[in-house]
Amino acid sequence: MADILQIPRITSPGQNELTNLIGGNDVELTQILNQCIFQWAVLNWAQVTLAQIVAAFDSDYDWAADYDFEPLGRGCDAQLARSASLIASSKFSSRLDAILSAAKAKLSNGFVATNAPFLLIELVC
Repeated sequence: MADILQIPRITSPGQNELTNLIGGNDVELTQILNQCIFQWAVLNWAQVTLAQIVAAFDSDYDWAADYDFEPLGRGCDAQLARSASLIASSKFSSRLDAILSAAKAKLSNGFVATNAPFLLIELVC
């Protein structure tokens, strides 16, 4: 959640509304979309292993030597479980709290910050 760095850029005090678009990268939303919905790049474990071997030993694939192929073979259920555990983690919670606190400091009295994407992730997982 590097987005906390963007909040200080709001220089005019007393904002009436802030919408936070946070959390998707931190809980691997792209992987959920890949594994469970769109299946852009889904591999089985044999394909993951082969890709790792080829990337490690074939110089034509040097560009993939540091690529993490494991998420591509996770499957929908395992990805949902992983994302749910990331959401439930104290690290995610504390970072989300820090971002919301920083956002609230920029708001006028009586206004609130919203975080709809986080709510959607909770419903999916």
